Order: sequence, then structure tokens, then C-alpha cells
Amino acid sequence: MRYHQRWHEFVLGRLTVAQSAQLAQKVITQAQIGHELPPHFDKVLHQHTEGNPLFVVETIRSLLSSLKHNQSDHWTETLRHAIVSGALPPIVQATIEQRLISLSPQARQVVEVAAVIGRSFTVPTLGELYQNEAELVRSLEELLYRQVIREESSVSYDFTHDRVREVVYAGLSQTRRRLLHKQVASVIERLNTTDLDAISGQIALHYERAGLYSQAIDFYERASKAAQRLYANEETAGYLRRGLALLRQQPVTPERGQRELGLLLPLGVILTIGRRYGDPEINLVFEQIYTLSRHIDDIEQRFDALRSLCEHHRNFLRMEASMEIADYLLTLAHKTKRADFLTLAYCEKGLALAYVCRSREAIPYFEQAIAYYQPEQKDSMIARLAFHPLVNALAFLAMAKQLCGYADQAVILINRAIEVANDLA
Repeated sequence: MRYHQRWHEFVLGRLTVAQSAQLAQKVITQAQIGHELPPHFDKVLHQHTEGNPLFVVETIRSLLSSLKHNQSDHWTETLRHAIVSGALPPIVQATIEQRLISLSPQARQVVEVAAVIGRSFTVPTLGELYQNEAELVRSLEELLYRQVIREESSVSYDFTHDRVREVVYAGLSQTRRRLLHKQVASVIERLNTTDLDAISGQIALHYERAGLYSQAIDFYERASKAAQRLYANEETAGYLRRGLALLRQQPVTPERGQRELGLLLPLGVILTIGRRYGDPEINLVFEQIYTLSRHIDDIEQRFDALRSLCEHHRNFLRMEASMEIADYLLTLAHKTKRADFLTLAYCEKGLALAYVCRSREAIPYFEQAIAYYQPEQKDSMIARLAFHPLVNALAFLAMAKQLCGYADQAVILINRAIEVANDLA
């Protein structure tokens, strides 16, 4: 037929959400099972198939063929579970594998590296791994022709469907995966030396999959700090959890404990933002902080751990425990004569008093916290604590003044706190 030119090739574009749902409903109707595509399921289907007509048809056909009679009463649940589980329909699997089998060895090597990089990838990244530029260009053109990848811009590509990338990735041996992830992490790190924060989470993932956990933990911690600066709290917590999970696979040593505490402290701070204080994860994190703080020699880590515990007890209205730790923090701060410790310790003592309705006694402690504050320590303290210590001290002092009947002084203090906060913008 190709020889006699009796066939025509039509390139089908990606379907919209509505078009995918319409096509899926036609397949369901033809099956005569008496069901319709469930409401709001169109977006789930489109996300899974990305609007690829073949994927839509074969996904629904595969689900229908595997649907048992006793599941007909649970059509919606069965359909949703099958889609979310992510199993590839046999025809789709075979179609992808056939495309890959027909690739040249050079194109196959390129697409394997691309699958390790991720859904999207760039020519500069691939170029660092393939020194023969002409061969790389030929391989990319072949992959485009075979509809394995598509062009996003003059230097970037992505896979025509994430399932294509998944099939390529699944075909790699564990040893080759680890090697490629290591190489890719090294290349991305080298190409982005001036802005590592923006892609540190991506680098961390590659090092993790390469089995290089120490490097992965470093970059997860870096990614958490970058996310925290953007107030992306859930993302920050996710990076810290991932780093902790990897760290806890390492042998128990004093160094591991110190590093673990360094990840737990910011996690405790982030979790208390926007969550109820009875949250089980918050309790677990602070229990771990308490346990580790008893065995840490680093004075700054120990101080920060105890300050976090003081705050935690106060939030749970365990005022006796909070007062006891606040007193110890003051002793530790005067012993070290560190201005940042003194600012924080006096503030914690003032809060401990204010929480038990002893605002008049709390006032001199907040005033001392403000007196010990040193502006040159602002950046390091904000990075460490995720709040501005002077703004907090001014606000707490204003609260205590207000409760004691000094409304005019409270207004002045609040305005000053606002000015300091605005200077950060």
C-alpha cells in the first residue's frame, strides 16, 4: 500500500479534556455495559492519558476487559482505582516497545539518558554527556521522527508521553540507572553553579537514586532552605522529611545525630505553622528533638533545640516545663555571652511569664531581649529561626504593655515592629 500510495497518514493532535471524555464515553457505550463515565472523571482520565487518542481508547478498553461482573456495582471506584494504579494497557505497552526496538543504538543511548534526566530535558545537559555533537543531533532527530520525544524549544525537549519515559526507564538495569543518575546530577550541578538553590531538589533526587545518600541529604537540606525563603512550607517539609529518611538509613554515630537534629529543628518550626498543636507528627518531631538534644555537643544546636522545646511546651500549656527550660536558656546564654542567645532566651522567659498572666513581670525580659539584639546578626538569625527576633520581641512587649494598661506605648511598639518587618520586604 505504501508503494502504490494507497494510504494516507493523519497526525492526530492531543485531545482536550472534553474530547478525551467524549471519546472514552463512545468506547464505554459500544461495550454496552450500561455505565457512563463518572462525573468529574474526565480530568483524571486526561491527566493519565495526556489526551493521546490511542491511550484514551486502549485505557478504557483495558479497564472494561478486566472489569469483573461483581464489580459492576462499584463502577466508579473500580475505574478510578484502575487509572490511579497506573498499569499500562497491553496495546499501549506494545506500541511503545515497538517504537523503542526500532531505534538505532545511538538513539537508544540518548533516550535512556533523557529518561533518567526526567520528563523534560535540554540539549546542553545531554551535550555534557555526549561529546559527539553531530551524533547527538542525529539521535534527537531520529527520536523526533519516531515520536518518542517532541520539541519544546530550540534547546529543550520532552517525551511525547510520560509513559514512554517510564517504559524506557524501566528497561534500564539498576546498575546503569545509578551510574546515569550520578552523571546527570554532576552535570546539572556543574551547569548551574550560579543558581544551585533553584534546582537543588532535582539534584538531590538524582543523588538519591544514584545511591549517594550523603550528597542527596546535603541538597535536600539546601532545597528546604530555598523553599523556606519562599514560604513554601509544604515543599520545605517534604524536602526535610526526605533528607531525614535517607539519614536514618546511615549508621548511628554522633555526627549522624547532629545532622539529624539540624533537619528536625526546621521541620518542627515548619510543622507548627498552620497545623493544630495536637498533630501527631509535631509531637513525634519534638520528642525526637528532645532525645537528640541530650547528646549533642554543639552549643548552638543544643540551644536551638531547647528553645524549640520551650516553645512546644508553651503551645501545649505545659507551663512548668516551659518555664524551667526558659530559665536554663538564660543560664546558658549568660554563660556563653552570645548576644543572639541572650535575645532569644530573654524573649522565651518573657513569654513563659506572659502565658501565666504575669505580663508585668514579663515586660523587663522583653526589654532585655530588645536591648541585646544586634542588627548585624539579623540575616543569620532569620535563616536559623525562620522569624525576625526583633519583630517578635517588639510585638510581645507591645502585647504585655497593652495588658498592663499602657496602650499608647503598645501602639508605638507595634508601629516600630511594622517598620522593622517592612525593611525586610
